[in-house]
Amino acid sequence: MEYSIIVEQTFEKEVKRLYKKYPSLKQDIYTFAKELVKDPLIGADLGGWIAKEVIEDSVNNFQMLQIQDTIVSLDLLRECFCCDLAACKGMCCEEGDGGAPLTEEEAETITADLDKIRPYMTSSGQKAVEDAGVAYTDPDGDLVTQLVNGRECAFAVKKNGTWSCAIEEAFNNGDSKLRKPISCFLYPVRITEHKKFTAVEYHRWNICKQAVCKGKGLSLPLYKFLKKPLIERFGQEWYDELDLTAKEFLKQFH
Repeated sequence: MEYSIIVEQTFEKEVKRLYKKYPSLKQDIYTFAKELVKDPLIGADLGGWIAKEVIEDSVNNFQMLQIQDTIVSLDLLRECFCCDLAACKGMCCEEGDGGAPLTEEEAETITADLDKIRPYMTSSGQKAVEDAGVAYTDPDGDLVTQLVNGRECAFAVKKNGTWSCAIEEAFNNGDSKLRKPISCFLYPVRITEHKKFTAVEYHRWNICKQAVCKGKGLSLPLYKFLKKPLIERFGQEWYDELDLTAKEFLKQFH
């Protein structure tokens, strides 16, 4: 029996964007297509005649899978992680080359609740926000939280040697509608919005090395550690599909 492949228009358009970043992907997809014609049943069976297959960029070793309208790095499935605040002291609030990424809606919410959040902030953080606003646009064109003297986040508070978030503290006391920026809640996962899809990737940072060790000790995959923020950002249905795919992936490759 002969088979033909029908490609969705959305996939056809968006994969062209990925070609620019991962040049060998075109050949990898071509190879996969030939394999699919030979065996239409390859891949992890998700039920209802739906299967999911891993596509790998052989040059960059980049692996991804599609969950609804997102492209998810397989690092979320195979890498372990668990924040170890006692070890890192919340250094992600201070280190880095810019503020925490914000959505416009988040910036508006913080601004609206600023009078209630302000008492939880440091005096230097309050001044930074008063002088320049709750957010600024970084060199990449992204909206990010304001910084204090180009260093820590204006909403970062250091207590007993450990950094915490004034917005989150205000939220816990009922003084902020926003728990914290979703970019902070999701870290070390980073979200990149494209025209037709959203990229979900693991951002490695050496200050989180103890979190990696702790995650390995607990055998806790990154996507499970971030279950709550992932559901908050993408929804329960999306997470359930990711979880099902993860189990099939681990079964198939391990």
